[in-house]
Amino acid sequence: MPRTMLLAALVTAVLFAAATAVSLFVGARAVDPQTVWQVVTGLPGTGAATMDEAVVAARVPRTLTAVLVGAALAVAGAGLQGATRNPLG
Repeated sequence: MPRTMLLAALVTAVLFAAATAVSLFVGARAVDPQTVWQVVTGLPGTGAATMDEAVVAARVPRTLTAVLVGAALAVAGAGLQGATRNPLG
């Protein structure tokens, strides 16, 4: 694999991880990273479900849905390009 392709894959992976993290942190209500980490990993927090934990619990399915929809669109686009043998397909 050429060095530029490896670098492009690394940059893409880093941008994907950053966009996923931003999706979990950003919303109408600010949530600190510690709360997000506790909810995502399932670690016990304060013992009671706080509003922040509920907000993050609602953001996780949104983020996973966005990732799966993006992957499905990528596969559909690649399939269309392969079926039509058109790189712009």
